[in-house]
Order: sequence, then structure tokens, then C-alpha cells
Amino acid sequence: MEDYAFGIGVLLAIAGPVLLIPVLWLVYRLLARPIVHSFMDPRSSGWAAGGLALVMSMLLVAGALAVSYVPGKREFDRLCSLHATPTVSDRIMVRGFYRNRLYPYEARRFLDEGGFTFVEAPHMYEKDTWVRYSKNAAGELNEQKVPGPDSRYGVREILSELPHGIFMTEKLVYEIQSNRELAKASQIIYEGGPFSVLLGVYAMSSCPDVRSAIGSGHFNTFYNLESIALRSAGIVEPSMGTSLDQE
Repeated sequence: MEDYAFGIGVLLAIAGPVLLIPVLWLVYRLLARPIVHSFMDPRSSGWAAGGLALVMSMLLVAGALAVSYVPGKREFDRLCSLHATPTVSDRIMVRGFYRNRLYPYEARRFLDEGGFTFVEAPHMYEKDTWVRYSKNAAGELNEQKVPGPDSRYGVREILSELPHGIFMTEKLVYEIQSNRELAKASQIIYEGGPFSVLLGVYAMSSCPDVRSAIGSGHFNTFYNLESIALRSAGIVEPSMGTSLDQE
């Protein structure tokens, strides 16, 4: 059932603008044409009345789409100007770290690609339970329940649903005891406003914008922030500081 709903969502995102045709027709028939006929001379050409009603319909639909889209886009642009650029103030070498949310497949990525020895996190399905992920001698993922996290450094990822259909994911790498920030990056997605279904993918905006070289670099930093701030190797800008603190 979830796959079916996902498929419908993808279809609407791609073919959404096609829905503008029946919407335009309804506005034309139920609103624009009656208005035009109410003030035009009955002896006027039917083609003239129909053309005027069509133009009015297009303006009404375009106006509704603008009212739906523009306020959220302005807020999206404002948030992007504030949060799009990642900041990495320090880099630490550690054996492992704590994360506030972590699925097993994500742990596998950090262990395999990031080279960490372990990753700790709250259990995704059991309350007040923590797990430590590591690899056994055969390279398989090992999940061990622990009384609590022992890591000195953590990664906090927070998803916020903001007004106008804007979603912001903030990722923060920090020292757990002092709450000192090592790195921070964000991703912001705008779905396009209340009538976004009529615009499909053309209404969606994402920040950082991966279509530009700078945006692509910022997104890579957001995606790999754990490995950048908590490893001695990775994607590093020349201005970043470096320090090694082995746990």
C-alpha cells in the first residue's frame, strides 16, 4: 500500500501540470464565462466573449498559483541565505560517535565508508534503549544493546516542518559534554505551496542547489558531515581547522 501511494506521489510530481487543463476548464465554465456574459452586450460575437473568458480564466488560475507559491518561495530563499553554507570549525579523529537517529543501514555506511569502529544511537523501536553498531570478524553488522552511549562526540539531526510547506533538516556535530559545536550544515526543501500539485516538480526547490558547483559542494558537506568533522580524512576546505583527539 505504501509503495502504491509513493507511486501516485511520483506520478503527480511529474504529470502535475497536466491537471491545470481541467482546472482551467472548470474556472472557464463556472466562473469566467458567466462573469463575461453578465457585462457583455448579448449581440457581441460569441468568439469574443469566449476569448475574453479564456483570458480571464488563465489570469485567475495564474494569480491563484502565484498567491500559493510566492510567499513560501520568499521564505525559502531567506532561509537558504541563512543556512545554506555549512560551517566546519574543527575536525577530530575518533573511533566512533553517537547519533540521535540511526537505522542499521545507515550504521553500515558509517562503518564501511567512514571507517568508524562503532556508532551508537537510541534504539529505533525500543524506548529508553541504546545500541552500539560495529562489525564482527566476518565483516557483518553487529548490533549490541548498551546501557547508554559512551561516545565523547555526537551528531544531532533534526527535521523541522516550517510554514508554507518548507522542510529543514539541520545536522550538528558537537562535543556531548560541553555541547561545543564542531560543524553544522542544513538542507531545506520547499514543496511549492498549497497548490504545488498543479505545478509538480517545477514547484519544488532544494537548498543547497546541487545543480550548481557551489551548491553541490555544500550538499556533499551536509551529507558527509560526520566523516568530515569526525575523521582525519574527507572533503576539507582550506579554511577548516584540524585537530586530532582520539577517543
